[in-house]
Amino acid sequence: NVKGKLSNNLNATIISNFLNYNFKQHIDDKINLQASSSFEVQFNNKFKLKKYDLESKIDFNELNIKLEKINLNKYISDFNNKVTLSKGIIIFKTNNQNKTEIRINSKYNFKKNHRPSELSIYYLKSKKNENYKFKINLSENEIIFQKLNFIKKKGKKLDLNIFFSKNKNHYQINDLKLFNDENYFILKNIKLDKKFNIMDFSIIEANFKNNNNDLNQILIKKKNKNINITSKALNIGSSIVNNLKSSSKDNFFDIFKNINASVNLDIKKAKLDNDYTFKNLIGNMIIKKNEIDKVNISSKFDRGGNFVYTKKNLDGKKVTIITSDHASPFVKKFDFIKGFTGGKLDFTSTEINKDLSRSELRMYDFKLKDMPALTKLLSLASLQGIADLATGKGIRFDEFDMFFENRKNLIRVNEIYALGPAISILMEGYVEKNKVVSLRGTLVPATTINKTVAKIPLLGNILVGEKAGEGVFGVS
Repeated sequence: NVKGKLSNNLNATIISNFLNYNFKQHIDDKINLQASSSFEVQFNNKFKLKKYDLESKIDFNELNIKLEKINLNKYISDFNNKVTLSKGIIIFKTNNQNKTEIRINSKYNFKKNHRPSELSIYYLKSKKNENYKFKINLSENEIIFQKLNFIKKKGKKLDLNIFFSKNKNHYQINDLKLFNDENYFILKNIKLDKKFNIMDFSIIEANFKNNNNDLNQILIKKKNKNINITSKALNIGSSIVNNLKSSSKDNFFDIFKNINASVNLDIKKAKLDNDYTFKNLIGNMIIKKNEIDKVNISSKFDRGGNFVYTKKNLDGKKVTIITSDHASPFVKKFDFIKGFTGGKLDFTSTEINKDLSRSELRMYDFKLKDMPALTKLLSLASLQGIADLATGKGIRFDEFDMFFENRKNLIRVNEIYALGPAISILMEGYVEKNKVVSLRGTLVPATTINKTVAKIPLLGNILVGEKAGEGVFGVS
């Protein structure tokens, strides 16, 4: 038996060789750490190694770590692919049983001018598995979950506890909890592949207040190929915005690896905006290879009226149909449409292939209040237009049709046709994602007068034509 103590200098090369992992990609190769260690070694009578134990303690004032392959910028606003550890201690233990244990207690920050927070890491490696435990204080960081409309501001308390393991083929998040006094997010038994796609899970649970101070409660449970989503209250307004404004195939299920499941929904209250809320949003979805294959969801509005969303296969093509007795909560999500009130909505979309879908949107009996000055001026050419503007509630339209194609990041508008007592509109153009809305066409004022002219025998056909919405004069 040989026992002893030693002091030595450690650099990135020594650490990488000892742990059989290239730490040079994360820390400066010139770094020099002072380590004090105790060891015990046993040899047999032929001086063959039987057993060894080594325990090292490393104190450091500052340690800069590069995390170039980890992309957390969209979740942590201050994250810049590196972290500075300060005033810390590392305890390192290993033996000849292929067991390695590392404990790190330190302060950390992502930017040098920020106040450091507490960090605790535990790592245990055995013959087949690696286990990790993290405890991180995120109070000094701004945390953003864009799709949940959730932002935790800098200076407000938030803690993250993670326990996960790794073997040759996958990662396993046994338990993850992100929490403070008001909010918590919990994940249990999340199985990930090496690209961090979700292979399987058992529980995802959240209870939080979003940026509008709306309470959200959701529980997602998976057993075999059945997923149950239940909620007492949920704000789905931001999700609708993301789906309406995205012309690309931005699929939530892309975070999963080849998921096939039946999803059951039971949401008691689903808030669309400050004026509209779904009551008892229930239904079922069939997911095949990460794609939504079939949908049958229905609900009632809190102010009366129905909502139905279906997706099914017809003649080998996927057809989506949405009908709503209230169009306003969906139309108002588009920034370029102002002052929309009332209306009913019918939407049909046929998926031609993975990159192309053709859609038709119809709305009935609605008003537009905030219209361009020229449109208002033209509408004064009819008595009905003057009456509509005088009420302050907007110009009335009886019917609106839009035929468009959705291809990746581009929506091609083949025709927009709107007809009302005061004015009619015929347009075409395109909407490029996050860049530009470009529409051109014709506004025909004095629709009522034009209808009267159109009724004049022979002359009406010559001046106005037979198509509804055409007129004696108009503006491009």
